[in-house]
Amino acid sequence: DMASKFKYENKEQVVLPNPMSLDKSVVRTSLLPSLINVYEYNKARNVKDVMLYEIAKTYDKEYNEDVKVSILMKGNYIINECLHKIVKADFYVLKGIIENVLDYLGFKNRYTFVAETLPEMHPGMTAKILLDREEIGMLGRVHPSYKKDEIYVAELSMTKLYNKQVKPIKFKEASKYPEIVKDLAFVIDNE
Repeated sequence: DMASKFKYENKEQVVLPNPMSLDKSVVRTSLLPSLINVYEYNKARNVKDVMLYEIAKTYDKEYNEDVKVSILMKGNYIINECLHKIVKADFYVLKGIIENVLDYLGFKNRYTFVAETLPEMHPGMTAKILLDREEIGMLGRVHPSYKKDEIYVAELSMTKLYNKQVKPIKFKEASKYPEIVKDLAFVIDNE
């Protein structure tokens, strides 16, 4: 049942011919159901702020591997008690994280977010991620009818990212002689 959830790609379930156990008989096409299970485990133990990610392989009907990274966020993203500032996890926080990762990897100005409708996802807060007009993942809020909590998830195909051409990342080598800051005090006669 869990393996049939969050099917944003047209991938059929792969049922293994000789599974080790009944609950391990279907190969994952998405990592999101397992993150939801981990979230439920934490929720049962009164963990209110949950920030999770998983990097693992998924498979399709022809047993082609796809390395994916999945993110799940719920609750407060930043708590600064000194400034009395709280930033809650939401669609735009998660979108910003994805944008920062893609920019850092050298894909700046090559990706877009397009509104999407998926069965387990909130219709107004879901988008697919396109890189060079090719779908590489999705992000959004889990539909309240599926989970009542405000849970935000994202999934990216690392395999598709690996196969994209990127300009070399520019960097500046650190100095051999790091900066030294000294605090000096002088006692001088009034004259």
